[in-house]
Parts: sequence; C-alpha cells; structure tokens
Amino acid sequence: VTELFESITEAVEPPVQGEVVVADPDDFVDIDGAGVSNNASVVQYTKKGTVRKRKKFELSVSSRKKAKHESLAKKHCVKDSCGKDCLKKCVSKISEERKQFLNSEFWKMSNDKDRKSFILHHISSRPVKQRTTLQSDLGYQRNITYNYALKNENGTSQNVCKTFFLATLGFNKQSDKVIRTALRNANNSVVPVPDLRCRKQPHNKIDDEVIRNHIVSYNPTISHYRREHAPQRLYLPSDLTFAALHQDFLTKHPDLKISYEKYRVVAKKMNISLATLGHEECESCEGFSLHDKSHTKDNLEETCDVCRTWKKHIDRATKSREHYRDDGKQPEEAGKVMYCADLEKVIMLPRLETFKTAIFTSRITVYNESFVPIGKKKNSKTFAAVWHDALFKRSKDEIISAFYQFVLMKRDAVKITLWLDNCSAQNKNWSFFSFLLYIVNSDEINANEIVIKYFEPGHTFMAADSFHHKVELSMKKMGNKLYDFGDFVQAVKQASRQTEVLPMELQHFFIWEDYTSQYKLSRINPRPYLNEIVQVSVHRGSLIMTYQNDFDAPIIELDFLSAKITKNKKLPPPKKQQKVLGIPSKKKAAIIKNLGAIMKNRLQFWNELPVSQDEDSN
Repeated sequence: VTELFESITEAVEPPVQGEVVVADPDDFVDIDGAGVSNNASVVQYTKKGTVRKRKKFELSVSSRKKAKHESLAKKHCVKDSCGKDCLKKCVSKISEERKQFLNSEFWKMSNDKDRKSFILHHISSRPVKQRTTLQSDLGYQRNITYNYALKNENGTSQNVCKTFFLATLGFNKQSDKVIRTALRNANNSVVPVPDLRCRKQPHNKIDDEVIRNHIVSYNPTISHYRREHAPQRLYLPSDLTFAALHQDFLTKHPDLKISYEKYRVVAKKMNISLATLGHEECESCEGFSLHDKSHTKDNLEETCDVCRTWKKHIDRATKSREHYRDDGKQPEEAGKVMYCADLEKVIMLPRLETFKTAIFTSRITVYNESFVPIGKKKNSKTFAAVWHDALFKRSKDEIISAFYQFVLMKRDAVKITLWLDNCSAQNKNWSFFSFLLYIVNSDEINANEIVIKYFEPGHTFMAADSFHHKVELSMKKMGNKLYDFGDFVQAVKQASRQTEVLPMELQHFFIWEDYTSQYKLSRINPRPYLNEIVQVSVHRGSLIMTYQNDFDAPIIELDFLSAKITKNKKLPPPKKQQKVLGIPSKKKAAIIKNLGAIMKNRLQFWNELPVSQDEDSN
C-alpha cells in the first residue's frame, strides 16, 4: 500500500484545492484477500494542497467490518494438529468433519468477547499432581495444569491436548497467547472481563447526575391529560424553557461548563417535556391517518388491522359523543343531576410569571377536581374540590375523596349521572367501583341510582374543560399573580357565577379500599376488562354493579365484591387519613427565602405549611 501510494503521488502533480485523484481501478488493494476494496488508491488533497491523511471509504462501516471478519475467519482455518502419536489420542476422539464444524461455529461469533467466553468454558484447571523438576528458591515455575476439552458429534465432552485444541480453532499450535489472555482476564468469573480499550472516559467528562438533580429540583410531574397514552412522560410548568433552565444551571454551577445541547439531551433522556397541555389529541386517529395514505375514512380496507381497529374506535367515540349531547339536551328534572368531572392540568404556586425568581423556585402543586353540569341547567352549580400537595397528592384515594364530597353536596338527588374520561388510574378502577356501591347503599345520600359514563380516549372534550379555561382566564385577570392557596381558591370562585369551591383539608380525605374478589373475577366468563367498559350503574339495595361494553350493548350484571362483604351485605365506611404528607423543609425554606420579600402579606400560609417527616418521599 505504501509503495502504491508513493507511486501515485510521484506521477500526479498537486491538484487544485479539494481535487480528488484516483489511480487505475486495477491498483485497488484487496482487504486481506476478502475481495473488498479499502480504497487505498484514492488520493485526496487538503485546501493547502497537501495530501490528506485520512482515508475516505466508499463502503459503509458495517460492510468493512463484515469484510474484515470474513478475512479473519479465512486466516484461521483448521490447522494441522497432533498426530497419531498423541498420548490423548485426540484424532480418534474428534473427527475431521467435527473439527471443521467447530472452527466454523467459533469464527461465526461476531465479537472477541464471545470467542474468549468459548475458550474459557472449554478449559478447566487443577493443581499440578506430579512434579518432574526440583523446586527453586522462587518456588515451582508451574503450579496449575490446564485441561482442554471439545465436544464430539454426540455432544460428549472429550479431553484433548492443547495442540489439538489450538489447531481446531485455527490458531498457531506453537503459540498459546490467546489461551493465556483469556485465562488471565477471567478472574474466576463466568464470562471474560470486557475489553476496555477505547472505552476510557475522558478526564473532563461531567457526570449527568448533576444535570438530572437540577431538573428534578423543579418537580416534573405526570400530566393528567396524557396519563393514558404517556404514563412515563414528565412535564415541567409551562412558564419554563430549556434555555432558561440551562442559564439557571450555569448560574448555580459556574465551575461546570455545560453546553445547552448537553443539557437538552439529558432532559430528553429523562423524558421531560415543557409542552403546554390542554385538550389531548387522539393517538389512534393520528396513527390511522399516517399508516397508509390510500386508506382514508371513506375508503377503509377490510383486511387492514389498523383500519378495523380505528373503525371500532371512532364508532365508540361517536356513540359516546351522541349520548353526551343527548344528556345535555334533557330538561332539568327535580332529583336528577347530570354532571361531568375532570381534573385540571397541573398548576404551580406561587404563580408569578413576571418574576424570574419565582420561575426558578421549587413550588407546590395545586389540584382542582371540577364537577360541571351538562347542558343548560340553571339550578345546578359547578362544584370544585381543590387542594395542594402539601396535604396529599392525586392518587385514587384523593380523587375518590373529591367525588365523595361532591356526592354529599348532592345528597338530596335521587339519580346522579357523571361523565368522566377514561383515566383508569383515577376514574376507572375497582376502588372507585367499590366506593360507588358503598355510597349508594349508605344513609348519607338519598340517591337510588348512580350512573357513570365514559368517553372514548382521545375524544374526551367536555364542559369541565370549558370551566378550566375560565379558571385560566380568571387567573390572567388577576395578573397571573397567585401568591398563595387562597388566591387560587379566589380565582376558581371567580371563574363562573355559580361556582362552589371546597378547599379540602385533612378531614375531607379518606382511604378507599378495593374490595374486589380476584377469585370471582377470574371465573367470570366473559371477564370484564376496564378498558372496554363504557358505562356502569349501581342501585340502592344491591351489591351488584351493572356495566356495558358498548352503549348499544346489553347490560351485564357483575358481582365482584369479596365473600366477606357479600356475607355482611354492606361495605364498611372508609378510614380517615390521619396525617398530611407535607413538603420537604428545604423546599419550604427556599420558597420563603426567595419569594418572601415579594409576598410579605401572604407569608402566613407559607409559614404554616406542614413539613414532611420523610424528606426523600417528596
């Protein structure tokens, strides 16, 4: 290659900048006889007119690696081994065809680690039994004897000599370096130690943990709106940007030189988003529109699984929307109430968008479970149960507790109908169904029937979303300056004329048990699946719930409560929560320190915030 390169450079005058000179195709060098050119005769020049040192390959990296591996296997074919005079009689144990097969399988292994592992598992060691030399001052030269083994056609392990072992694998029988290397790096492990060449970390590499801790300090949370389709994605407040976060990181860590791209990549690995959340788009409809341009809503392919799945999905969405509109058109009747309920998107307090200090201070999260009447119901008020995460989070117990407070407010109603989205973690679970059977059979309300109807995922827009928009407008009218929880309660009250707000406290939260019998569920045929249910109903005087998998399907009775509950013919009342969660003391101190000067007349709320005993839990 060197002689060829020199001959080319002597025969060709230095070209103009960037020109490429290629020798005769016959002069291309073959990669170790593999039949693949390595483009060694391609000569390039830099802008200065000097020969470019770096080669430019026409073949891809994978192609060159494949050619190199084939060349390596070709070089290591089966070699001549020990003869008939071998004490272990290796030739009689392993046939020539078996040797070729073992060699072929050995060199089919794509990496050096696998080949070393093969060698390691076919060699065993034991202390030397018989000495033939005298011990020197430094001790014996050899203390371990190695045994080599290969499997014959029947899979039986046969002891062979080292010469036969090396020759079968294609190595020089006079050099056992490959064996010594594999055994030296084994360190009594099952697999050989990985090759650390070219894997040493740069001395100036910065641990990503510093960046992750900075992002986590802003408490990214799961979106209620996208919990169904993106349960692992975390969201930061919409008033933040990655550029602002990066600048804040550089301010807090002036000794670390982190680029914006590095910061953004770490955030992406953490599955962090800054998207402004609102009404969700339908993933099923989007997937249908992208899967095949020739398959349209008016031209569905019967043999296409995506088309069939989407057709079923859109039919369910259309039916749920039609029933929702029909319920909204029904005249208001005494004793019957129709509401929809939804949890508002995450809001952080204090909310001070015009103050940079507030944006980069770890804040508390407030929750608003809203119950909004469907249609024009003059005598029905909007009910909002609000709380913050210094009290409790938003698990099923907190959501069911909010439903409990709403039902108690409507204790005189004879029939209660609720429209909900399909969030199984909050609105569609067995604890919620157990709660429905408990409350409809209790003396706390007069209702004889409670009906729950569910929207199809991706098509869940309801009156509660409109109310949440009014809450956003109300906060904007206040200048987007919410200093404490009382300001948020005021913003919710002012969102609509007929709005009743309940700031929930410790006495409003309960522990709601799941009284489902898995034994019963496993023996029900067909078994009910939560994601297929579109409507459930419970009735006073019965511990059996009815449900439908389609609004036009027949009603199915479901007895899912445990035998103990069925025997007692009633569900026990829920247990009250004994203490609130609280927030970390460092978080509370940071809010008061950073924002205390801005909201002096609101410090009482922040000073009285409970502190968590377990700092790590928050």
